[in-house]
Amino acid sequence: MRQEVLAEAAGEFQTPCYVFDLDRLREDVAEMKTLLADRVGLCFAMKANPFLTEEMAEMTDYIEVCSPGELRICIEQKIPAEKMILSGVLKEEQDIRELLEKEKLPHFTAESMDQVDLFLRLSREYGRNVELLLRLTSGNQFGIDEAEIRKIISEREKYAGIEIEGIQFYSGT
Repeated sequence: MRQEVLAEAAGEFQTPCYVFDLDRLREDVAEMKTLLADRVGLCFAMKANPFLTEEMAEMTDYIEVCSPGELRICIEQKIPAEKMILSGVLKEEQDIRELLEKEKLPHFTAESMDQVDLFLRLSREYGRNVELLLRLTSGNQFGIDEAEIRKIISEREKYAGIEIEGIQFYSGT
């Protein structure tokens, strides 16, 4: 960022603020895409910087949404559902219902057997297949243990309406 632009921005604000160089961000994301080629997709976790969501939705493959508030931001900013990964333990049934009524669905994660059961029930109620990433716990309270995931996979005929897209693993902050 040019020093004069930064100095001008600093002079406009009386309180501490963040100043982001969106041109530099675009350059950095483009460089990551070049280095990674088509081997992986990029996902922006909007939690820390939700004000960058609209720009990052244009630059990345997915936006990770972890709370009802983040979901509302994505809806207000007209982020396409298929670009969202609805993750986290705070998924509300009403939000999932609202999404199941749309033409295109986001990707979903299931952090517990209760969430797997909720998605199963709603997929059958709405007559729609739901693609799930099953979150494998790292030994903490978040996620499903390995034995339960193996059971879901081995008994997948009992889970008609749910398509297991993969396993998500989060080892902790």
